Amino acid sequence: MINQDFIASHFGSKAESYSSYARVQQIIAKDLLQKISELTFHNCCDLGCGPGVNEQALAVFCNHVVAVDLSAQMCAQVELLNLSNVSVVQENIESFNFRNFDLIFSSLALQWCDLSKFFYNLSNSVDDESYLTLAFPIKGTLNELEHILQICGVENRVNNFYSKNEIDGVIDRFLVPYFDISRLQVNELQYLDKYNDKESYLNSIRKIGATSNDTNKPFSKTQYRLLNENLTDILNKQGYLTNTYNILQIVGKIKKL
Repeated sequence: MINQDFIASHFGSKAESYSSYARVQQIIAKDLLQKISELTFHNCCDLGCGPGVNEQALAVFCNHVVAVDLSAQMCAQVELLNLSNVSVVQENIESFNFRNFDLIFSSLALQWCDLSKFFYNLSNSVDDESYLTLAFPIKGTLNELEHILQICGVENRVNNFYSKNEIDGVIDRFLVPYFDISRLQVNELQYLDKYNDKESYLNSIRKIGATSNDTNKPFSKTQYRLLNENLTDILNKQGYLTNTYNILQIVGKIKKL
């Protein structure tokens, strides 16, 4: 089980640097926003909004946007945007009330949730119909980083992402019996995040606050040396470092039966 207080604290500590380093995250969000760019909505909630990287775009085709995040520091960054039709709520998205929202948007946040709790709550609180626009990483994401860390003797630093089959099971349990989901599209996409140096590669993870385990000890000197050696070896062999993001998009209207 992911410690939500730890997640809030860790991401919050990177609230000011997140937008500068979340390169692939912003590309994934842009592709997700493109799916709804020709639609209009009354009330949108952006779940796990972070420092508000998507709020300006959402504010264009939504009358009102509620930016939701666990972290007080992230919420404070959204407030600084001073967007007239965007309000901010600090709350756990697993228990958020979805009533009155005709657009439920989330990009790269649901991997930090218990998806059974999230979809159970959604199915019980959403109005008769709503439009889901969700994207989050699944199994296979960050495999390169996980492999390198294992070589260095470092375990449990990469999130234990849900598999596509697990997510299908959650949808079958909490949406299929209660909603018409015939217009809901579920697609798998893959993004390759490439870096030409070690510092940029590591900063793409550590400068955004992404970590899943609050019990890990700091790297030892030996582990840091092995990490540096392995990254250097990969750079010398192929000229770049990569992280793969396997992304599941869930987009479309759901309507209560």
